[in-house]
Amino acid sequence: MLYWFSNSIMMHQVLSGYMYVLTGSNKAMGTLTAIQGIAQVLLALPAGYIADRYRRDRNLKMAAGLGILSAIMTALAIGMSHLGLMYVSFGIWGAFTALQRPAMEAIFADSIPRGRRSFPFTVKFVIMNAGLTLGRLIAIVFFTQHEDDWAFFQLRAVILFGVFTITLSMFPLLYFDDDVSFEIRMKYLVVEKELRSIGRHFDIELSDSIQSVEIHPAGHSHNHTKHDNGLFSSGESERSRLLLSPYESITSPDPIYLSPSKPPGSKKCTLEYLNDSQVPYLLVLSGFIIDNASGLTASFIPFYFFREYDLSPVQMQSLFVIHPACVALFSLFIQWQSKRWGRMPVILVTRVFGSLCLFQMASTQAFRTLVALFLLNAVLIKSAEPLQKSLLMDFLPRQQRARWSSLEEVSMFVCRGSALVGVHLVETKGFQYCIWITSLIYLIGILFETLLVPLTRHARESVEDF
Repeated sequence: MLYWFSNSIMMHQVLSGYMYVLTGSNKAMGTLTAIQGIAQVLLALPAGYIADRYRRDRNLKMAAGLGILSAIMTALAIGMSHLGLMYVSFGIWGAFTALQRPAMEAIFADSIPRGRRSFPFTVKFVIMNAGLTLGRLIAIVFFTQHEDDWAFFQLRAVILFGVFTITLSMFPLLYFDDDVSFEIRMKYLVVEKELRSIGRHFDIELSDSIQSVEIHPAGHSHNHTKHDNGLFSSGESERSRLLLSPYESITSPDPIYLSPSKPPGSKKCTLEYLNDSQVPYLLVLSGFIIDNASGLTASFIPFYFFREYDLSPVQMQSLFVIHPACVALFSLFIQWQSKRWGRMPVILVTRVFGSLCLFQMASTQAFRTLVALFLLNAVLIKSAEPLQKSLLMDFLPRQQRARWSSLEEVSMFVCRGSALVGVHLVETKGFQYCIWITSLIYLIGILFETLLVPLTRHARESVEDF
């Protein structure tokens, strides 16, 4: 929560205002965002692979070091108003995000049993949005105390406070440990149980063999055979079979299937050409399309409000305080509904209604109506993210979770590119035209999500789990 609290202070609207006041144009902010995004996308996939291949906690410790370094450099750049140092520090921030986010998502999923992930993922999502809300409230209080103006001194003071608190949020990353996650502990318990069973049955078999030799010294034992390893055992003895192949059953904990009829990952065909193994691909593809559609409008709408309706810093921050608070509350509501209807149907319904709100924005000019529709669209689209993430993790083996999470970093970079397309569309074709284009792209993503409803119908979580 501390990280997202600090991130909301220093990385969003206040930073945009600072860069504009420092340079007199939006070009520097665009360059800063591009540098951060390029560093993030170049390292995301290698970082995800390393976290899966080796250990997640090592990535988090490296991320903590990079985070502290980039915070120090950001503070120096802000203090000296040095644009070049700002570019370097935000390149390191991109590397930090690439290392931290996939490993954190993977170790979080590892710590929760399959079929029970939606509620913890939703709680994490709520905490993240609470941090964003609190950070923006602090910014509002500061601007209220300092004349509610985009002045250079006020902007710099707010960002430096965010840099200080974000530095503190790096230290908990040093204390994560893969070995205490749920799935690793279960694997150790299974190995320990099997080894104890092997040792116990070995003693029993050895005792039986000794007794057999004592009773039948000529070697005529009752249905006992001597194996190549010199041990006597009964041909039908389960204990002997376990003894002869002691490592055969030491694999991983029994999978916790979400439905008794069909486990995730099954190859049984659900649609003519699709089965459960395609679920991760469809989830990531639909999320990629919808995220890029959001990127077309999300970046320029605040500037559109500022330019067309002359919003003050407090009014702008107030809008972005209400936004994460509403997203957090609604995500809890739809998670509760997913227990009854299933996760994918709930996700699909929220996407459809979010798209309808965006359609309506294209034909609205009244400021209050426009703001209400903007908030509704953002809430309906964003609140389904924890359900989608929990569903993805349920359909992935542990050895692949970090690399799939790293694909989100690539998606975020492409979203920044779609933001540039959105700005171009607004400047050349107008606000309403860009909204229509965004809505159509939403519909394409929704069509892919529709395919997931029959593929994931067996992945409904139990109401009794919570």
